Amino acid sequence: MASLHSPSSSRLRARRVCAATIDTAIGLGLALLLSQTMGMYFARRAVVMLHIGEPDTWWQGPIPLMLGVVGEVTYLLPFALWIAWLLDPLSGATLGKRLVGLRIVDTDGAAADRTMIWRHHLTGTCGLWGLSLALVTGSWQLAVVASIALLVVGLGALLLFGQDGRTLHDRVSGTMVA
Repeated sequence: MASLHSPSSSRLRARRVCAATIDTAIGLGLALLLSQTMGMYFARRAVVMLHIGEPDTWWQGPIPLMLGVVGEVTYLLPFALWIAWLLDPLSGATLGKRLVGLRIVDTDGAAADRTMIWRHHLTGTCGLWGLSLALVTGSWQLAVVASIALLVVGLGALLLFGQDGRTLHDRVSGTMVA
């Protein structure tokens, strides 16, 4: 494996960040595009699930009001990001990965099998699909667990900048991105 400061590992990390940025922009664009249809549905579900504006709830005041202004996008965003990253297991790479020439491989550099790719996707996006499912089912408990998962995966992504350049979901799935 290349050392932490080698030019090739730095370029790979930069390409992964670039691919993730592209995929995030695609997810945000999808959320904006669908905000008046699916976004309205997710925003309404959030009001019900979180009891926004009801007496005896802490979801009152300026924060829910600010979220409500952009709620159609805010509450749809986890679902839209998950959809953008769903191309990984369905087609072998997200659009961002394709544009920068990356793919998911096993730790030996050979093509990853479908099970590994799905495990990589599901562990990397568990917070996103968990938040989406929480809104659809109206379960604030699931929303809390999904938020914690999102935080763990997000912090685990910082492992990209470690010695071997593998994120937490790379390690869990036995894969790497090359």
